[in-house]
Amino acid sequence: MPYRRKTWEDKLKDRKTFPKTLKLESNFPCYRALQKMGAKPGDSVTIAPPLEVDAIMKHVPEGKLITLRVICEKLAKQHQT
Repeated sequence: MPYRRKTWEDKLKDRKTFPKTLKLESNFPCYRALQKMGAKPGDSVTIAPPLEVDAIMKHVPEGKLITLRVICEKLAKQHQT
């Protein structure tokens, strides 16, 4: 059976591995970005499912802007991290 690339819809529906709540460590790929947002080593961080990010983005009115920081803050509050 040949390999089939996941479509965007397939990726959005992938909930098997999400959400993940982890303790922040200095070897995380996004460590510096999280540190700039105020996270410290040992803090809980959440890797949210794509559907949750998509839902937040869909609530942004047309012509308005939402920053990555605001999205992260909403997800952190939602997951209590």
